[in-house]
Amino acid sequence: AVGTGGAAGAGGQTATGGQSGRGTGGAAGSAATGGAGGGASNCPVVATPVMAARVARSGGYLGTLTAYSALYDVTCTTLQNCADACVNAGGTRDSCTTGSECIEGFVSEPNHCLPPTYWRYPLEALAQSPDEIGAAEQTLVVIAYQDPLVLTDFGLTIPTGATIRGIQFDVRRSADALQAIDHSIRILRDGQPVGADRRQNNPWSPTLAFISYGGPTDAWGTTWTPSDLQSSKFGLAVAARYTDVAGNARAYIDFVRVTVYYVPASCN
Repeated sequence: AVGTGGAAGAGGQTATGGQSGRGTGGAAGSAATGGAGGGASNCPVVATPVMAARVARSGGYLGTLTAYSALYDVTCTTLQNCADACVNAGGTRDSCTTGSECIEGFVSEPNHCLPPTYWRYPLEALAQSPDEIGAAEQTLVVIAYQDPLVLTDFGLTIPTGATIRGIQFDVRRSADALQAIDHSIRILRDGQPVGADRRQNNPWSPTLAFISYGGPTDAWGTTWTPSDLQSSKFGLAVAARYTDVAGNARAYIDFVRVTVYYVPASCN
């Protein structure tokens, strides 16, 4: 994906993830100004520079695309056959058990597995692109497991002792059908979901567009320290779901950025 310009941010660093991306690039953040929220008149709320995620991965699968594709050729007599093959290929036990299916074959064919659908090309979500060709993608189907795209390591710098007032993530996303909506939008502390789910009910737009979650006065239902947010395991997990009873939709995430709003320690 092609990185965007701006003031110094999270650009230029090597991205990691569970699957190979189709492109590379670091996204540079742009400077944001303070003034939002509360605080004394001589101590306005300060906004960090906008920072982009530097790590992206599927929440349920860390294997290769080749190993994943081979799961469709696995024969089965029980669901356990499919779940075990999925785990061996790099899926988590939870996703493989919840999302796998053993499908009855035609008259002369054996039963075969349908694996869960996972986010593919996750590294494409680390830099902004002109279209969906340069985005992470997932095929949404009617199954019990919804895979989150996990984005972490935003490279934030926040002064020691600062009071965190709000956190805003902007997610550039789209889908090829109106049946794609948020399943869960979870903020991560030390890699684990905490606080409130900020999912929205509107369909994902047909063209890539930024949607904001959180804001200058929204701490996501929990409290934060600067070290929490500066950790490489701080981030966001985005999961979409398909609302129809049959068929599928393709979901895309192209870029994710964060702004943190805080009051300096000298004002507390």
